[in-house]
Amino acid sequence: MTSRGLIHLPEEGDSSEQFLLLNKLAGEHGFDHYEISNLAKTGFMSKHNSNYWKLKKYLGLGPSAHSFNLVTRQWNVSHIRRYIEAISNGSPYSECEILDAKTKFNEYLMLSLRTDCGISMKYIIDEFGREVADNLKKNIRLMRSPQWISQQDDSIRLTSAGWMVSDYIVSRLIRD
Repeated sequence: MTSRGLIHLPEEGDSSEQFLLLNKLAGEHGFDHYEISNLAKTGFMSKHNSNYWKLKKYLGLGPSAHSFNLVTRQWNVSHIRRYIEAISNGSPYSECEILDAKTKFNEYLMLSLRTDCGISMKYIIDEFGREVADNLKKNIRLMRSPQWISQQDDSIRLTSAGWMVSDYIVSRLIRD
């Protein structure tokens, strides 16, 4: 649509201002900005999507559906006829990926920083070890970005301004 000139996207500075204004006005009207792209009244946050952000198990049924059991991620065949044929024939209808520790850490970091809860250093120590936690703290200090990242007790969160550059921040903090 944009390539055909039917939709004109706002300039980056304008979209940043609009994001911050949305956050401010929504808060004034009782909405919590609990995830980068989600707002809700208290008690009405998405339970479905929260499973993704909190790395909880979920089961996907049907074509293109994804599942996660804390160890592997699976995704079903996307074409509905091939999906039905595979199930009817007892053939494999999904692919599977085993997640290693580095992938689990990177996903926890990326998904948790999308939320207002942020990342828990205790969880990182318990799941990935003290060395990984210390390295993360060092990388956060090197970024020197208090306008983007806040730390309170055990939790490290992105600010509203940090959410606007979250891809950059996560790219600087993930493990290679």
